[in-house]
Formats: sequence, structure tokens, C-alpha cells
Amino acid sequence: MPTIASARRMRTLYTRSMIRRGPSRRHTHLFRFQAIAGAALCGLLIALILVVVNRTADVDGDFAPAAGAWFGGAVNLDSELDGDSAGNPADVLTRQAQLCRKYDNLHYYLFGLAIDEAQLEDVRWAINANETPLVTVSWPQRMPANPDFIPQVAAGRYDRQIATTATRLAELGGRVILRPYWEFNHADNGLGAANYGGDHGEFIRAWRRTHAIFFGNSAGWAAMGIRGAPVEANNVRFSWTPGSARPNNVVDGVTEDYRPYYPGDDYVDWIGIDSYTANRMVYFRDVFEPPTQLVDWYATYAPRGKPMSIGEIGIQPQSTYPSRSPTRPEWFAAAQTALKEMPLIKLFSYFDVSNNRNPLGESYQVDAPGGNGADSAERALAAYATLANDPHFRHGNVTPSCNRAVGRPASARQSAAPPREPVSSEPDRSLRRTVRGRLAGAGGRDTGGGQFS
Repeated sequence: MPTIASARRMRTLYTRSMIRRGPSRRHTHLFRFQAIAGAALCGLLIALILVVVNRTADVDGDFAPAAGAWFGGAVNLDSELDGDSAGNPADVLTRQAQLCRKYDNLHYYLFGLAIDEAQLEDVRWAINANETPLVTVSWPQRMPANPDFIPQVAAGRYDRQIATTATRLAELGGRVILRPYWEFNHADNGLGAANYGGDHGEFIRAWRRTHAIFFGNSAGWAAMGIRGAPVEANNVRFSWTPGSARPNNVVDGVTEDYRPYYPGDDYVDWIGIDSYTANRMVYFRDVFEPPTQLVDWYATYAPRGKPMSIGEIGIQPQSTYPSRSPTRPEWFAAAQTALKEMPLIKLFSYFDVSNNRNPLGESYQVDAPGGNGADSAERALAAYATLANDPHFRHGNVTPSCNRAVGRPASARQSAAPPREPVSSEPDRSLRRTVRGRLAGAGGRDTGGGQFS
């Protein structure tokens, strides 16, 4: 029986022989396998680090696609007739058939701080029946002007109503991008700092408090004096979405510059923008960049590494603009190219809403009448369908049937959802304000217990 000393001698002799002869073929394969395994492990660790750094690759974390962008829209093809702001199922189904694909995202507008279940009817249809991967909710809808509203949110006056909305959105189950207080930098909506002494800090405090109500825990609620049980709306992501900042536009000493309103990276999941074509900004990039814009939106916020979204955008028929303006097919083609040059834009949502009372007036509907030439409704719709079916926007969400025909008689439209109560109209200021304010009813109906008084 060998002793411990003899075993040590044998090991020493073996080691010396290996040094002289080198490793055997079996050992060479072993060492090679270990090297390959080590390199693979390092690669995996690097990939994991990159996923953490590049938040847009984290699909479950922020709902952004890892590559390309979601294709979305606010869709209403007969806005002046059915009183909807956007998202009537029949209109969505019509447009999806014309595009030969389903939307990745549908956009809805909800009024009142404490939304009621009736407002979520179409949203539930989008998530459950249409199987839309992602819905966007702009909230709260335009309400009667109250210059103290934002300071009152910051002070906690509306905690209960906000918690009601958080609970109802959490109960939807589907993925929701929420745009609280969207286009806040415009003085005409009662949310901008011009309404409360130019103090941008009031808006930041209101935003952070709203964020805490949606996502805070018991300790956080107690620290802020918020009563009740935390909601934890984990299916919701917050999009900070200003309106375009027009140069030299000043109200009560406050510009439309949205940069001072940013509440901090910890309170924002997406960074959006709403901007529309107008007489001096008719090309696609005009709605984001100087000199027609005060701020270069993409260059300013892309370094933050968050997913970015075009929350609302639209172009009217060429006849409504000055001479040498692009046709809608030219504009959609330019958008198709530009969006690929801005890879952090992870959602493109077009404001596809009609103006039936004046079809040749202010209408951003994709196939609004535009004459019989290069800007015809048929050519505009075909160009929009080309944009929608670009591989940049393809995520497997395809509709099984196609119908390229433009328009559909309003009398033939039957909602896929139960009929609604008639909704009275607001004064006809501009199409966007009128259509988006329509859900609020006459005078901006308040369903949250008078919370805007």
C-alpha cells in the first residue's frame, strides 16, 4: 500500500515529466475548452451589462422594442359625427384594413382626474379584442382653466382622484404609456408655468407626486402624506411629453421652452414630443429642430438613453400651406427616412383625425381630401401604408385582411363597441383642441368630484 510520501514523489515526477514533454492531446483539449468557456462567460457578462446600459433593449422594463419602433396613432375618421376623441373600434378596424396591418399602439384621451370605467371601454377593446401590444393614454383631458391646478396637485389636494385613475389603469392589465399633463408648456391649457407665477418647480413637484401615487410604496406614501393603500401600477410607464416650443412665443414672461419642466430621470420612462406642421414648418424635421423650433428635441434628450416617442404629429393637405410645400406622400417618405436616423425614437404615433365640418380645412386625417393630383387622398393613404409597413415598424402584428379603398360613408360605420351617449361640442377653436376636448363635453365636464374647481 503506497504511503503519503510515495504519493507525493509520484506527483512530483509526473509534474516534471509534463514540464519536459508538454501536455498531452487530452489535456490540450481540456485547456482549449476552458478558454472557450471563459470567453463565452465574459461575452455573456458584457451582453448583460449592455442591456442594463441600453434601456431601450429592455422590452419588459420600458415597453420599447429592442429594434425599430412601434407604429401607432390616434384614429378617428368621423370625429365631428360620433363625438369621439380617438379610438372608435370601427374606425380603427377600417384603417387597419387599409394599411394591411394592425397598429402596435393606439392612442386615447381620458378626461377628469378620476377617470370612470365608461372611458376605458375602447381602451379595453384595443387590449383584449384587437390585441394591441401597447396603448397610450393622454390624461387628464383639457379641463376648464384653473391657474392653481398644478400647485394644488403638488400640494396633495387631488391625491384621491389620481389614485382612482392609477387603480383603474392598473386593472387594465395591458401595457400602458401614460402622458400625464401632456403639452404642459403651452400656456393655453392651464398647465404651464405662466399660470402660476413662472415657477417650474411647481410642475416638477406635481409630476413627482403623481408618479409616487402610481408607483410608490407605503413608506413613500407616508413620507409624502398620501393616504390609503399604494396602487403599484406596474403595467404603466410615464411619458414626459411637452408640446413643440415655438421661438419667441412668450406668455406672461414665460416662454414655451420645456427644458425647465423636466422632473428628473427617476420619474420619467419615456421622453415624448407633440408637434404639428404649420405655415413655417412644413417639412418633417421642421417640427423638431431649429430654426423653426426653440429646442432641438432629439439632440437634447437622446443622451439620456431613454426611449423617445413622437406622441402626436400630423400634416394637412398641401393646399392649406404656402406654395412649394411638400405633398403628403413626400412628407411621409421623408418621415420614413428620418425616423431611421433617430434610433431612440421607439414610438411614432400619427394624429389621424378628421374634420368633417370643413373637410378641406384643418384636418390631419391621412386621407383627407386634397385634390386629384400628387396630393390626392388615395396617394396620401398609399404613402402612409408604405410607411406603416416599413420593416422598421414591423413587429409581427399583422391584420389578416386588406382593403385599400379610401374612406367609408359615415352612415355605414357601425361601432364594434356598444353605442355611446351623445356628447355635446365645445367652441370650434382649432381642430386639435376641439376634437381632443370633445370628450369633456360642454364646458369641460368634470367626473372627479369637482376637482378642478
